[in-house]
Amino acid sequence: MRPCIGVTVKGKSYLFVDSADKAVSVPHSMASGGVVVEALYTNVWYVAVGGDDSAAGSYPDAALTLEGALSNPGIKSGDRVLALPGEYSAGDGMVQGEGFEIRARAVVPSGVTLESTGGRAVTVIKG
Repeated sequence: MRPCIGVTVKGKSYLFVDSADKAVSVPHSMASGGVVVEALYTNVWYVAVGGDDSAAGSYPDAALTLEGALSNPGIKSGDRVLALPGEYSAGDGMVQGEGFEIRARAVVPSGVTLESTGGRAVTVIKG
């Protein structure tokens, strides 16, 4: 499932992250006369050493492991997974093919980009 990060009303975006209670208020003047509200979904996912693989994987609810973030069923081609600084040594991604099996810390799906937010000096993948 792709996390909903806000809504668009009459061309103006309202993001949940801008609100302490993760709710948005649309000015009454914009709502008069009926409106179409369109959900905004993220294509950026997060993984953090202090995260949780049962979390949504969106900011600030980052996944714990690279595998947890990259195997999220909501991830699609064109998405980005941002790894926050830390050492990633958990997870056991696997690719199976005809007559072979490859194991790695994480398997990046086709069309998905895995990036470090702090660079290679502070983000390390072990294993």
